[in-house]
Amino acid sequence: MVLSKCLEELCEADEAGAEKPKKDEKKTNPLYFAWLSLKAVGKILALPLSCSDAQTNLKAPMDWRKVSHEKSYSPSLTMSLPLVRSESKKRNCTINDLLTALLTRGIRRHLLLASPGVAPPSSIRCLAVVNTRRDADMSAFRAGKGANEFSYVIPRLPTGHETFPPCLEAVKRDMDALKSGPEAFVVREANNLVRNMVGGSFVMKFNCDYVVNKLTLFFSNLAGPREAVKLAGARVLRMYNWVEPMMYGIGVSVMSYNGEVTFVVSGDKERTEGVRRGIDEEWRELVAETESGMY
Repeated sequence: MVLSKCLEELCEADEAGAEKPKKDEKKTNPLYFAWLSLKAVGKILALPLSCSDAQTNLKAPMDWRKVSHEKSYSPSLTMSLPLVRSESKKRNCTINDLLTALLTRGIRRHLLLASPGVAPPSSIRCLAVVNTRRDADMSAFRAGKGANEFSYVIPRLPTGHETFPPCLEAVKRDMDALKSGPEAFVVREANNLVRNMVGGSFVMKFNCDYVVNKLTLFFSNLAGPREAVKLAGARVLRMYNWVEPMMYGIGVSVMSYNGEVTFVVSGDKERTEGVRRGIDEEWRELVAETESGMY
């Protein structure tokens, strides 16, 4: 399954000969997987009836038609991939866990500055796009045959924690549950079923009016080439992607390329730079803590 490639293995190249973690027998039990599938179906059915995220400086209006058309894209924020990998190993988490926690803490910093005296919500939700193609299909895909099979999951970002360690632990728990569960596949099949019955326009309108407008941000991560590539004979020095924020308050993209990890924040004007600055400050503090021997 490629779900883990988007949620767990973001920009994480396995070292040759690295010991692979043993599979959890409970998670490979068909009955356990069936139970998780039923839970995922219940979660999806409850989405249209769920409450919206708290209205914060970053949350777009419930009526997405009122979203500002003035968008901006923050300057990219680049980190050393080996250093990110080192920090994640020291904290016993995946690279994606660490980056998601940095994003969460960066958002918290922005909210505290944007609304002085107002405590950020305990958590906010984001829509994260994932590719659900099976590993067995990826060789054909890389050969130019077939296409990605996209779906989405809805992680919670624990913005209520005042320090980094509990925030990271909460992120790890949520990501582990998403990676081991069938939620992305259930969402994909549900959308395909409804699309075949009533058409794609209905699926898009339903998602926009009853799911997307309740969330705070759009989150995309992508593992890019591990080594530098060439374009028309010239070496590409930097590579990163950005996401259209659409009806969200902000969109965040993360991409790895040639030993670097790059964040780009897009969204309503005067908000993107605050989130980018918050992520940068959190990362610098994390590295300084390690260098000083505090961690």
